[in-house]
Amino acid sequence: MNDVPAVNAACEAESASSEKRSDVLRHEAERVSTVWRDARQRTRMSIANRARSGPLSSDSAIRKYCERIWDARAMKVNLAEP
Repeated sequence: MNDVPAVNAACEAESASSEKRSDVLRHEAERVSTVWRDARQRTRMSIANRARSGPLSSDSAIRKYCERIWDARAMKVNLAEP
C-alpha cells in the first residue's frame, strides 16, 4: 500500500495553512503597529480591554487565601472625608 499521495496532500494542505497563518500574523502585526502609534486609540482600547476583563485573578486568589488561611472576610471601608 502506497500512501504517498495522501502524504503529499497532507503536506500541501499544511503548507497552505502555514501561508494563511503567516498572512494573518502579518496583518495583525501591521494593525498593532498602527494602533501603537496612535496613543489616543491605544489608551481607549486599553481601558476598554481592562473594563471587559472582569476581576483580576490575583484579586480572587488573595481573597480566597485570606478566607481559607486566615479566616478573614472582606469588609467595606468608607473613604469619604470625615
